[in-house]
Amino acid sequence: MDVLEYRVVLFEDRRELKPETGIDDVEAKKNAQENIIFKNIWEAEKEYSKELSEITGYPEYVFNPYPGMIVAALSDKNDVLGFITISLNLLNKSCWIAHSWVNKKCRKQGVYKLMLKRVIKAIEDINKTLDPERQIERLELGIFLSNAISKKVHRKIGFLPVARLCSAEIKKISEKL
Repeated sequence: MDVLEYRVVLFEDRRELKPETGIDDVEAKKNAQENIIFKNIWEAEKEYSKELSEITGYPEYVFNPYPGMIVAALSDKNDVLGFITISLNLLNKSCWIAHSWVNKKCRKQGVYKLMLKRVIKAIEDINKTLDPERQIERLELGIFLSNAISKKVHRKIGFLPVARLCSAEIKKISEKL
C-alpha cells in the first residue's frame, strides 16, 4: 500500500450506520460517505484484533474497541491506514489511548505520529472549553508485555512506563475471596 498522501480525521465513534434513504440528497451522500469510512474502520479493527491476538495469545474479542472518539488515517479511497481510539478522564486529567493500530504496509511512514498529532490537537481544542484546573494534561496507554513493536515505538515518542498492570480471571479471584 503506497502511503504518499492520506488525511487524518477525528470522528465520534459509533457502532451503527446512518440512514442513506428517506432524507435529502446532500445528507444521504454525506451519510453514505461516512458509512463507507466506518465500515472500513470496523474492518481495520478486525485486522487489529487478529494481529494483537497473535502477539499476545488472548482471544480476538478482547481487543474490540469500545465507542469513544476515533482518529483515523484515511487514503483518498477511504481505506483505513491506521486508527487510534481515545477516551477522556477528566478526574485524572488524562486522555486514554484505548487502541492504536497502523496497517503493516503503512508502518514506518509517519502515519502513527500524524494521528497522535491529531489526538493532541483534539485535546487542545477540548481544553479550550475546560477550566484550567480541569484540562487534560497527559496521554496514557497500556502496552502488552509481549508487544515489542508497540513498546519500542512509544518509548521513542516519549512514553515512559509508570506502572505494571495486573490481570486475573474473575472466577479465580472469586474462589480465593
